[in-house]
Amino acid sequence: MIQKKSAASSLDPFVWIPPQTTGSQRANLDQSCPRKDTYADYIWSLAFSALSERLKEREQEVQCLRQRLSLNQYKEGAPSELSAMLVSIVGKIMEISQGLFPGPVIMRHSYDPEQTSDEWLVFDVVAYGEYEGYRDRELQWHEEVEKIVPGMLHEFRLCVTPQR
Repeated sequence: MIQKKSAASSLDPFVWIPPQTTGSQRANLDQSCPRKDTYADYIWSLAFSALSERLKEREQEVQCLRQRLSLNQYKEGAPSELSAMLVSIVGKIMEISQGLFPGPVIMRHSYDPEQTSDEWLVFDVVAYGEYEGYRDRELQWHEEVEKIVPGMLHEFRLCVTPQR
């Protein structure tokens, strides 16, 4: 229901008042209703919210399609943004591994045999000495990898082979 407000209370003389509003509530609305509650502004805010949500959905779809395109280009042998990013990330993890565990670092692909879609990269390193001597370096490896790929640590595993 659209009702005319008094001209002194607002620049816009029309305000949206819900149909269930009683007479005393209407009087209070007339006195306290800010400009943003006008009917046009109310409709605008609804439309804007819906459009903003739709835009977010479309942006997510575009990002997903770009990733698929990059992956397809990579599978066909073309250099892609995704492959360059992966090489950079793996290189950094190799550097971290070699810095914390001097010696050879072997990277390999692995997966859960019961859930073959659960895959990760394993970095095999050798640690010399007692466990107390390299335990902190294991924790540090996980912290540093988490900094490089936040929220993706489960995609990378560290396998430490102790040597005395």
